Amino acid sequence: MARHDETGFTLLEVLIVMVLIGVLAAVVAPSFFSINKPSVRHEAQRLARVLRLAADESTLSGRALRWTATDKGYYFERLQADGEWRKLDEAPYAPRDWPAGIRVLDAAPAPEDKGVLARYVLRPGVPPVSLHLVLGLARDEGGQQALNIEPNGLALRVSLAGS
Repeated sequence: MARHDETGFTLLEVLIVMVLIGVLAAVVAPSFFSINKPSVRHEAQRLARVLRLAADESTLSGRALRWTATDKGYYFERLQADGEWRKLDEAPYAPRDWPAGIRVLDAAPAPEDKGVLARYVLRPGVPPVSLHLVLGLARDEGGQQALNIEPNGLALRVSLAGS
């Protein structure tokens, strides 16, 4: 009987490999393509954590802190003994640019300073005021996050709402 050396793959083997590649692509592709997409919710959560930390630091240090948002990003300042505000450069209060596409869509109360989209002052021993801040994408490509800061005695209550 003649022996045939068969090389290559059967149709069934090729189809199984193609199905596996398709399943892997379906699982990996969404996370791969969203790596550089800004997350409004993530940025709002980060900002909420830093503002809570700033409120605690202001109370513990006895020195006022001020948060300011512009169209490019935001920064913190500390009130000096001479009455001047000095921008902070140390983490977590170092100036931060908004991730690509994220911006302040609305703020209440709105500051009167030109180029300032939102401002929040934390003074030790003084109950904080309310601030309503809406972050979103520059283009209507995703959800918005409302960041609500409300007084809770001398502390802050920060809540997030949105899609």
